[in-house]
Amino acid sequence: MGACLSKGGPTLSHIDDSVHVMLKHDKKKRKEQGDAAPAGYKPRAANPALEKKREEQAAAAPDGAEEKTEEK
Repeated sequence: MGACLSKGGPTLSHIDDSVHVMLKHDKKKRKEQGDAAPAGYKPRAANPALEKKREEQAAAAPDGAEEKTEEK
């Protein structure tokens, strides 16, 4: 029952405050060092195992058409 919020309600607000303090500190240090702000979203690198599987499926498919897979 350690995750019960009824006994320690303001705990989450303290965590939220500490995250904001950490972000402000990081921003201040970047500004002092002259580093640029983070560029934003960076797509993940492709998984080599999945790329190999896609290449194998594309080679095995007739007319170069890829098989449709069901996405959930």
